[in-house]
Amino acid sequence: MMPSPPVRRISADRPAGAEELSPFFLTCLVRHRMLLRQLTLREVRARYQTTSLGIFWAFFTPLVTLGIYTIVFGTIFKGRWMVDGEAVDGVFPLVVLCGLTAYNIFSESINASTRMIIGNKNYVKKVVFPLEILPVASLLAAIYFALIWFLIAIVGVGVMLHQVHVTALALPLVLVPLIFLSAGLCWFFASLGVYLRDVPHMVNILLLVMLYMTGIFYSPGILPPLYQRLVYLNPLAVIVEQVRRVLIFGQWPDWWGLAGLTVVSLLLAQIGYTWFIRTKKGFADVI
Repeated sequence: MMPSPPVRRISADRPAGAEELSPFFLTCLVRHRMLLRQLTLREVRARYQTTSLGIFWAFFTPLVTLGIYTIVFGTIFKGRWMVDGEAVDGVFPLVVLCGLTAYNIFSESINASTRMIIGNKNYVKKVVFPLEILPVASLLAAIYFALIWFLIAIVGVGVMLHQVHVTALALPLVLVPLIFLSAGLCWFFASLGVYLRDVPHMVNILLLVMLYMTGIFYSPGILPPLYQRLVYLNPLAVIVEQVRRVLIFGQWPDWWGLAGLTVVSLLLAQIGYTWFIRTKKGFADVI
């Protein structure tokens, strides 16, 4: 059993959240960076702690997934991907893997956040603890495992397309708006999940809708113009497309579009953080 992160105990009549709070989420994360690191490592270790092969599964799972996609989409269905109105052969399994990996960062972190506070009642009632870093730790753990999937995708590009693009170096920048967007929604749903216990079920349905609105298994280019515009109103769909550009097609991201999306996601992260800070004072009463 892993030890819990160090926390400072207080009297029972002092509400959780009585510690000094930062109004800006980046300041909060920097202030609690060591505790955040410990929580993230705990999340990562807990994933495969009880298994015999441990972290090996983090590599084995994406390899098997890529193999299945290659057989099903590449060999049986002979899937073709549309790029700028032209069909590209041989990349369908890779584009599905890249899209699904980016989506998993979003879906896994948000899904976990809905039960994050409820599942850590001891931090809410008995200690002064920065509850706002709990959803972020779950997000960082999801990113850790997603990076392994992206590494497998890059290897797959090298094996199947016989080249690895230098544009893959831009992947961290492409993931920045995804991280901010996911963090903001994690804070929002983590708080909402305390007051409304139906939230996990609602989020599962919303994530299923997002899966098919993001263009994971189809190219938005095959849709009529009106539906294409609707798909690209989804910021996750734009991020997924940028991931595929830099990893598979050897294209640099749309820098202006990426900058605009980063600003919007940064704003959404701040809104989610502010919502969490203002609502966390009532967690102890509800739980």
